[in-house]
Amino acid sequence: MMLRQAVSIASRRAALSSTARTAATQLPAIAVVGTRPQLRAFAGGALQEHKPETAVARPFKGASVSEPDMEYIEEPSMLYMSVLIATPWVFSFWFLTKFV
Repeated sequence: MMLRQAVSIASRRAALSSTARTAATQLPAIAVVGTRPQLRAFAGGALQEHKPETAVARPFKGASVSEPDMEYIEEPSMLYMSVLIATPWVFSFWFLTKFV
């Protein structure tokens, strides 16, 4: 009984996904051969133009907007954190295995 229900639900979902897949592939053809149609796009391009010369790294003073008196401490880099995590493993796998 439960197996029959599971199979019927799975077949309904498969039928729905196949119709959605065929609907997505039946998009209007593009005149340029060899390119795929862009499915998502904004009509006028980007919503806001990026201007790197006017970008400010930190537009507020202090640690945050709500705590301007606290000192700002920059986050550590990914390389630093990876070395910090890997150092005990390197020590235990390369050095301590000589004494086992």
